[in-house]
Amino acid sequence: MVKLDWVRKIYDDSMHCAFTDMVRWNGWYYVAFRRAFAHGMVPFGDVFVIRSRDLGQWDVCGMLTTGFDDRDPAFVADDDRLWVYFYSRFAETALVDGRLHRIEGGAQRSQTYVSCTSDGVSWHVPVPVYKPDVWLWHPQRFDDGFYCAAYETKADRAARELMLLRSDDAVDWRKVSTIQENNGGESFIVRDEDGRFMVVNRGALNEARTDFLHADPPYVAWSGWRVAHGMQSPNVVRVAGRLIAAGRRSIVDPPDWCKAVTSIFEIDPEKQTTQRLLDLPSGGDTSYCGMVVENDGSILLSYYSQHEYISRPDFRHGQRPASIYLAKLSVG
Repeated sequence: MVKLDWVRKIYDDSMHCAFTDMVRWNGWYYVAFRRAFAHGMVPFGDVFVIRSRDLGQWDVCGMLTTGFDDRDPAFVADDDRLWVYFYSRFAETALVDGRLHRIEGGAQRSQTYVSCTSDGVSWHVPVPVYKPDVWLWHPQRFDDGFYCAAYETKADRAARELMLLRSDDAVDWRKVSTIQENNGGESFIVRDEDGRFMVVNRGALNEARTDFLHADPPYVAWSGWRVAHGMQSPNVVRVAGRLIAAGRRSIVDPPDWCKAVTSIFEIDPEKQTTQRLLDLPSGGDTSYCGMVVENDGSILLSYYSQHEYISRPDFRHGQRPASIYLAKLSVG
């Protein structure tokens, strides 16, 4: 049984605050998110980092920016440093008369960046990692290095390669293998005690499917299975031998990400099934969770939502405001 103990709003400033991650590091809880005017590509979006010791009082401890549309931060921690990866999107430009101008009809370009801190408040200038137009979605640190399921950001979503990357230092990445030749998307890596990887892949927009791809070391031969429902922006933790996942779920058929909630699932790789356990208070533009497993086996979960604003006459899906929430789940 998984039960919702409580949920509280931890950040709101009337902007569209979204796309969260969460980590516990050196005695503090950290939540990162993007702050902008809207969900989609806008002239700017900044990555905010807030932290708390008691889960009650949250303070801004970092703001990361490239000056473009920065989004979807993800934490990676070691003993000495806390890393934040994020993705930056920008319009194709050209230098004309000494000034940069957006090329009308030009392509949208993108780059993954990373910043780090050793004290939680002083952050290094973000630096680009890997190749342009490849999204390092949610890097993670394991005993033998850093790994990430990354995907190409081609306009044709069905043609996007999903690939496994590895790094020794969290900055210099190399490709290990192709996980899936197409339909790459927001993905999360789970590793079992035998070193086997399972990659949970969202797949294409508004599609009722989630892919589960498996590989043993050295992670070059992949096979998998699929369920006929979406789990957008999946995040997975292991609690008492169970795989608990969070992600956005459409509440209509055919699926529509504009009509969705943030849901909690359990994954059973042996049976190749998933089970929806509960929905969090959520609606409108929502989800993109971070999760921390506490020492008592409970789960702390960050997410964003617009559910408190849907009844407003001026409400617009994916436009400001959207707020950041924290939930606590008990796992029995």
